[in-house]
Amino acid sequence: DSVQIHSIKGESFFPTAETLLASYGFKGVWLQFSFSPDGKQVVGFTNSQLIVWDSQTGRQIRGVYGKSYLQGNQTDFGFSPDGSRVLVSSIGQDGRFLTILDVDSGAQVQSHEVPDCNLSIPYAVTADGSQVFTITQDCRIGLFNIADWQEVKSFGGPYSGAELALALSPDGKFLAAGYKQSLEIWDVDSGKLIKSFND
Repeated sequence: DSVQIHSIKGESFFPTAETLLASYGFKGVWLQFSFSPDGKQVVGFTNSQLIVWDSQTGRQIRGVYGKSYLQGNQTDFGFSPDGSRVLVSSIGQDGRFLTILDVDSGAQVQSHEVPDCNLSIPYAVTADGSQVFTITQDCRIGLFNIADWQEVKSFGGPYSGAELALALSPDGKFLAAGYKQSLEIWDVDSGKLIKSFND
C-alpha cells in the first residue's frame, strides 16, 4: 500500500495523471490529506496516526501516534497559513477538541475543549499563526490567542443544529461564516456584521 503524488495535465474536472512525483509506503486506510501552504510537506491521517512527509522525496518527517485527540471521530485537520502548525479537530468519548501541533517537533502546542453546540468544529487561523477563530462556550464564533487561549472577541450566534464553516480573508480583515442558508461577513477589527447573504 502506498500514498502517491502525481503531476497532472488537463483542465477538466477529471485531469489525467502524467508523472509520479513521490510514493509513500504505508499501510492503512487514509482518510484525509493536506498540503502545506508552500507545497513542501503533506500531512495525512489514518488509524489514529498523523503523518507528515516531505512531498518531493516521500520521506517521513514526523509521526504522531495514539494520542487521545486522534482516536475519536477526527473531523478535520490542516496546516496553519505559515505552515508551522497542524490543527486537528476531533470528537470522541473524552469530548470535542481543537488541538494544535508543532510540525517540526510534533509537540502539542494547545488543546482546547470545544462545547457541544450540535455543530462541527470549525476553525480559521490568522496569517501569523498566533490566533484562531472557533466556537466559544456560549456557541458563538470566538477569536482566541493560541498561546494562552484567551478569548479576544466574539461574533454573532448563538449557532446550533447545522454546519458552520469559517474562512478568513487573505488580508485578515474579514471573516466569512456560512451557516444554514446564510453567509455572514464580519469585520474582524470592529466585530461588526458587514453583510449577510440569505438563500
